[in-house]
Amino acid sequence: MKISRQIEGIYKDGQISLSEVPLEISGEIPVIVVFLADESPNHRAALTRLRLASFIEDWDNPEMDIYDNYDGAKHDIQSG
Repeated sequence: MKISRQIEGIYKDGQISLSEVPLEISGEIPVIVVFLADESPNHRAALTRLRLASFIEDWDNPEMDIYDNYDGAKHDIQSG
């Protein structure tokens, strides 16, 4: 199964509130809810990786290479 989107949320009183609305997803779609209780450093690192997973496509985009030397490029533009 391919995971297409991860969104954080909070479970309270039988309801799950999502931190954002997945606009690109419509209709009924199966989901998996994982209750996170472990606060160890490894667990927090895993959560951070999940939160950043949606940025992987942008990071790997060749057009983003311009930001590898952002300060130098900014200086060149300002120097004119």
